[in-house]
Amino acid sequence: MVVSTVHGRANTLPPSQEFAIIDIGARKVLHFVKTDYYIESVTWSPTGRYFAVLLSENVTKHLWKDPLDLLGSLLGHPRSYYTLHAVIYTLDGKAACKRTIMEKLLNGKGYIDWE
Repeated sequence: MVVSTVHGRANTLPPSQEFAIIDIGARKVLHFVKTDYYIESVTWSPTGRYFAVLLSENVTKHLWKDPLDLLGSLLGHPRSYYTLHAVIYTLDGKAACKRTIMEKLLNGKGYIDWE
């Protein structure tokens, strides 16, 4: 089994919001899932029965901008803020649980690993 993000043919700046669960032996896509937010990282559980996905939600437009944010925007280098969510999925592509990890993180990016 493989879990992979899915992108269109064109290279785009934002990460994908879609992933596929693929059975390599059967050579077919078992499930295709569209998420609400951008996919930052994916990892399998040690048992292989679940996988976790780290998602980033852009919350920049919901925050009050301080002078540095306004100055950066005027100079063409805006500062972005993200809220990170971890979601555990079952092999059928259904979310088993979801937890917000960090809120309003400046230029928030991350990586998820399951030990």
